Amino acid sequence: MACSTPPPVPANPIRSAAATARKLRTVDQIWGTRRSGGQSLRQPFQMVDLEFTPQGAKEPVHALDRVDLNSIPGLRDGAKVTVVYPVSNRRQARIDGGTRTYSQKAMTYILEVTFGAAALVAFVIWPLLQLPDKFLGRFLRSRAGSALNTTRAFEKLDRPPESDPRRKALESLLRSRQQ
Repeated sequence: MACSTPPPVPANPIRSAAATARKLRTVDQIWGTRRSGGQSLRQPFQMVDLEFTPQGAKEPVHALDRVDLNSIPGLRDGAKVTVVYPVSNRRQARIDGGTRTYSQKAMTYILEVTFGAAALVAFVIWPLLQLPDKFLGRFLRSRAGSALNTTRAFEKLDRPPESDPRRKALESLLRSRQQ
């Protein structure tokens, strides 16, 4: 579930109404599904479908709101809450009260991880790679030498000898495909 910004405060003129909380869901991860875990959020939030009948309307309206987990005491499926909504767009209703800091905290966390990883590379890993050969030389040369010898051994295995008729057939096949 993606972590989006909280809905804006309704524009004037606004009205209030009694609403019923429906389909309450706690979101505690982003970038994942229920089957494949995502990244945990520092500040989980609750998504709630609000069902209410605006003033002068005959049919109920549904609106989606998101609030920080436990910022509205007693919020559960079927709970009665007060909502405020702009007269011009009743579907932008939001619960009156509660906090909505989950989006800012998620963005801060993403920036910390991103810039933290960049700092690790820039100030630790990159300088280690720039150390003079005399500090790392013996270790790296021994590893590089053995890798080079292994590569040469495999090159000998994958080429048949000059006199082998299979080599001539393979070379002519490769030449014909290049044309």
